[in-house]
Amino acid sequence: MHGLAFLKNRLNQLKIGQRLALSYGMVVMLLIAVSFVGIAHLGELSQASNAALRDKYPNTLLVSNMSNQLSVIAQAMRNTLILRDAEQLQEQLALISMAKEKMALTLAQLKKRLNNPASLQVLQEIDIVHSAYVVNQEEFVSLVASRKLGEARNLLLVDLHDYQKNYFALLEKLSQLQAEAMELASQEVSSAYLTARNVMAMLA
Repeated sequence: MHGLAFLKNRLNQLKIGQRLALSYGMVVMLLIAVSFVGIAHLGELSQASNAALRDKYPNTLLVSNMSNQLSVIAQAMRNTLILRDAEQLQEQLALISMAKEKMALTLAQLKKRLNNPASLQVLQEIDIVHSAYVVNQEEFVSLVASRKLGEARNLLLVDLHDYQKNYFALLEKLSQLQAEAMELASQEVSSAYLTARNVMAMLA
């Protein structure tokens, strides 16, 4: 109480100009404080946005790319069994080879990028299917190149079809997990934005 009374007496002794200067100084300090708090919360918003763009979204694109390349291979395999023109046949075999290389590269990227347990479990299953699929795929290409179309057709229908079906199913599962991660990241960005907006509004 004595301290407050002393401070009040000191303020009463100040001239009007001094009081105004002190008031302006306090306003400036408050504005600086608001700015720093706002910058801190906007920084959190920026980090959440960057994490979504840097980590989550590229993973979704990689999984989508895997599925697209698998579709290219599946279609090219069917084409090789009906085409009779040698040049067109070689084009389809080249498509299979290029798509296989792209899938291997993409799979390696996903192994480096994914870190949550659920995605890693699915990725491990994909890796097993991928290895078996590639072995059968190479045998199929060899049979087609040797014009052993009957054996190639049997391999496609008996073995490769099931591998393709399982592969697509696993990629869809992994894609769903990445979509859920993107949704969670979106919620974090929205939460960070609302927090920054509300804090700055209250301080203002």
